[in-house]
Amino acid sequence: MTSDQFIEVGGRTVGVQDAIRNAVTDIMQIPQGHTSITSLAFTYNGDKLVDTLKAYENGTLLFTLTFAYNVDKKVTSIVRT
Repeated sequence: MTSDQFIEVGGRTVGVQDAIRNAVTDIMQIPQGHTSITSLAFTYNGDKLVDTLKAYENGTLLFTLTFAYNVDKKVTSIVRT
């Protein structure tokens, strides 16, 4: 691996792939009072990239992830609401 494949997170150096996996795992946590995600729904933007991901438990919306992209169509942020 080259040095540009590592970033600092919380004062320690980690691989970019590990940091992304950990962040996505954290952001996908099931809200307190719920037990599981039973379905996911996706919407797409005009470039056919994922715009939102909605997580449901038996038809109840738990949270929405909204994706933002740069001009190169690479993910720049994921916001949970």
